[in-house]
Amino acid sequence: MIYEVYQTNNQLGIPPGVSTLQIKALQVPESIEAGQVVKLSCVFDPEQEELYSVKWYKDDVEFFRFLPRDKPANQFFETRDVEVD
Repeated sequence: MIYEVYQTNNQLGIPPGVSTLQIKALQVPESIEAGQVVKLSCVFDPEQEELYSVKWYKDDVEFFRFLPRDKPANQFFETRDVEVD
């Protein structure tokens, strides 16, 4: 399933002067069986801004972070019921 996201900075509570990238589509399964492997996908338009980070959460707990400037750029966090490969 692909979810299209249409929100403005005001709807997200982002203060004036702060820029955000525009998410075009999120590909996230509605539900899965325990142990099933899934792929999460995020299509975005940085609108000519440099990407700072991409973060994924499950139940308000961060399990993956991508920061292009960091070495390594990918960071994984232990989260119950989530295994990142």
